[in-house]
Amino acid sequence: MNNKITIFIDSCAWNVLFEKKVHLAEEFPFDRIDLAMTKEVQSFEIDAIPETKIELKAYVLEQIKIAYIREDSFFGFSSYDDPPDHKYRIGGFGEGRFVTYEEAIQIEKFKFSKSKLMGSGLYKNEGDASLAIRAATGSIVLTAENPMKSGPLRKATLEGGKIINIQGFNADQESFRDFVFKFLA
Repeated sequence: MNNKITIFIDSCAWNVLFEKKVHLAEEFPFDRIDLAMTKEVQSFEIDAIPETKIELKAYVLEQIKIAYIREDSFFGFSSYDDPPDHKYRIGGFGEGRFVTYEEAIQIEKFKFSKSKLMGSGLYKNEGDASLAIRAATGSIVLTAENPMKSGPLRKATLEGGKIINIQGFNADQESFRDFVFKFLA
């Protein structure tokens, strides 16, 4: 039985972590915490960090490596109708995992409009919807957004999901681990 707590990191949280010089591998014990990013965050939003923010991108990639942050995607198959350059949100064999019953229910709740494509290649609210599904099914989400603003994170918060806004973290007063754990008590 896995008693680890899974913590998902939103792309906007990386700005705060970088600014505060947080080293995730030193903050979270690997035997208790599993750090992850959804495929929408890791393969789309992190990849879309502009070259003008090269230090931020280098920090994120280093933290992914040394803190063993895994990419979490649901298993699925591609379609012959997809254009050749289509980036998949799903993972295939050896990459994606099967959706749990609870996640399948949440996927239906957190549908998003596919009318506005963003610069990252995701639709508006698509990344937040992927995080909201995880929060609504027992994982923790770290973000730098107000989880009560309109959108999927608000809906997940109102339904009891654990979404922590890390904007209030003060490195001079406490460790990042203590800051996060006080929300888990």
